[in-house]
Amino acid sequence: MILLKKLNFKYVFQYFYIINIFLPLTYGIACKSYHKYYDDFKKREIVESQCYSSTPYCVKAIYSDPDPSKMNGISQGCDKNDCIGVGKRSHGWDKNGCKRHSDYGKDGIICCCSGEDYCNTSKKNNSMSYIILFITLMLFKIFNIF
Repeated sequence: MILLKKLNFKYVFQYFYIINIFLPLTYGIACKSYHKYYDDFKKREIVESQCYSSTPYCVKAIYSDPDPSKMNGISQGCDKNDCIGVGKRSHGWDKNGCKRHSDYGKDGIICCCSGEDYCNTSKKNNSMSYIILFITLMLFKIFNIF
């Protein structure tokens, strides 16, 4: 307890904040990595995780085909070469960064996004950020830093 009283939390918080600013710049964009699809009537699923793209894009592909024996499902991850020419209508991309392609089934579509981490997710989950903020504020209150 004595050690904690000597620790200057103001500098710890500032150091933590600066590290969080530069980490995304070091690793590129962070993307959700998750795959769940049916292929040849078999369910295939890869556990949800995260990846850091070497390009500025995250990818979300929806495999959709009326033939149930073909691949149907979703794939999210980091771009390697799927987003080449994104934004160019001559390459088939629309204004939202999506294009239809037979590689993803008859009705399949792929979308590329950039600009913020986890942009390939359907919804944002900020609960972890709120928990960290709450704990930090409680520590400041406990140690009378405010």
